[in-house]
Amino acid sequence: MGELWQDLKFGCRILIRYPRFATVAILMLAIGIGSNAAIFSVMNAVLLRPLPISNPDRVVLIWETDPNRGVQRGTVALPEVLDWREQTHVFDELSAYRTLFFTLTGNSEPEQIYGGQVSANFFHLLGVNPILGRGFLTEEQQPGNEQVTILSYGLWQRRYGANRAIIGSAIALNGRSYVVVGVTPPGFSLFGSTRDDQLWVPFAYQRADLDRLDHEVTVFARLKDGIPVAEAQAEMAVVLARLKQEYPNFDQRNGVRVVRFEDDLVRGLGPAVILLMIAVALLLLIVCANVANLTLARNAVREREMAIRAAVGAGAGRIFRQILTESLLLALIGGGLGILFAYVGLTVLRAELAPEGVYRSIRHPDWIGIDGTVLWFTLGVSLLTGVVFAMAPAFQIFRAALHDPLKEGGRGSSGGRRSRLLRSALVVCEVAVSLILLVGAGLLSRSLVALLSEDMGFNPAHLLTMQVWLPQWRYASGGPVASFYDQLLTQVNQLPGVKSASAVNFLPLTGWVDYCNFDIAGRARPPSGQEFTSQFRVVDQRYLATMGVPIKKGRDFQSYDGPNTAGVAIINEALARRYWPTEDPIGK
Repeated sequence: MGELWQDLKFGCRILIRYPRFATVAILMLAIGIGSNAAIFSVMNAVLLRPLPISNPDRVVLIWETDPNRGVQRGTVALPEVLDWREQTHVFDELSAYRTLFFTLTGNSEPEQIYGGQVSANFFHLLGVNPILGRGFLTEEQQPGNEQVTILSYGLWQRRYGANRAIIGSAIALNGRSYVVVGVTPPGFSLFGSTRDDQLWVPFAYQRADLDRLDHEVTVFARLKDGIPVAEAQAEMAVVLARLKQEYPNFDQRNGVRVVRFEDDLVRGLGPAVILLMIAVALLLLIVCANVANLTLARNAVREREMAIRAAVGAGAGRIFRQILTESLLLALIGGGLGILFAYVGLTVLRAELAPEGVYRSIRHPDWIGIDGTVLWFTLGVSLLTGVVFAMAPAFQIFRAALHDPLKEGGRGSSGGRRSRLLRSALVVCEVAVSLILLVGAGLLSRSLVALLSEDMGFNPAHLLTMQVWLPQWRYASGGPVASFYDQLLTQVNQLPGVKSASAVNFLPLTGWVDYCNFDIAGRARPPSGQEFTSQFRVVDQRYLATMGVPIKKGRDFQSYDGPNTAGVAIINEALARRYWPTEDPIGK
């Protein structure tokens, strides 16, 4: 222990003696180690950290697929969930879920919040027990008993001051009274902070009244012990085929897809994060080679010092231990500064990923940060880095005759020549790894430029959006809804600085879409599974002009287009090419 302390003190004196070397090496190490810490933090949040539910590897989602529409993640009708629950044997439980929007009033300003409507067994399926109160009861799925709610821990803290007396109290949601029966644990978040439900209410239904065409729920299921996803997929395919025979007029084109909940959350992100991790690992290798080169150059100056140490009895192992101590000291200082760099970078990243509705795809951005796992990872990387860039000087020590500089009176030694050869080899390695990174960066930049220059079909400059959800208890029919939006848009269009305002049911590029099948006059109706189909949106007459969407042929909507006139639609060029490749679609 005394020798280690002596090595550390001597290493500090060496760094002070060579300040330029120490500064350059520490900064390079900070960049390399800091970038690894930052990307590992993202990787830990997105891929490694388990979800706050029980045995998340056994929780799956069951999606409907529609090959004719290219849909791989379609929602399901609630009657189908009940059928699947009765006819499958690979699941412990199935539960339905859908997103709802609530207007919360009382004890403060009205607030629009996201929530979930779920089956009574939803929290039991996830293995989440409320910290206050209880979960939903089966009888609360009966109409008339459904006006109960479970609050998220965050909403309980923020809106109700963590008052434990909230259990059994009534709150107002969409103008109706709901009794609070539970509060979820802190840290529970189904989809992450980008799409946080703040409360939940149960489904309430009479099975005979359910509509098999009403596809709007997401299905969660928990696999039985030892059942792989592939076996569940096979059984679901059999059950779906049986239900198609039982209900020949419903969903004959649809398939089914079973996927792990964790995999679904990170779809598309996993490979990108892994590639980033590989890239920063290569960057760290370049840093190690650079620091090793600097160390070799510095050791060339210290050859006489090393020779004197060998002459007074220090063996090659003792001298290597001193060099290793100096390398580890450099790496640890660089790692500490790298943590600071990573913290600043991750703070900026989290600000960019701030939740703005349900349209973001990064799972749990609030998990991205410097925590214990990241600190331990950074410590390990720092120690490994110190060992790696100490290898070149160690190789030089064990291959060179340490007393040669004393014998040769300062003339160039064979050790010096070997040092130069080793440094040249390191430069070659640096160039090779740098070339790999440069090619990757070039391809990434080219893809980014292509994405930025892609024509989205509308002009996003100076566009602002807002979301409005009208409570059904006040706006239950089409007339009041249309009147509200007419008045709203009239007033917004009169605001100073507003050039044009309009309305649409789903914003573009958000992933929220709706589909419709249609017939074409004069053509035979296609067979099942090959229907004429398209995504569609409902807009007002100013929408295309507001979005900067050009009309290539025909006319825009007019104020007189409405429920009392002939139905009209505007299609895009893709639909025209698909269904009228050799005809003019105007008037069809």
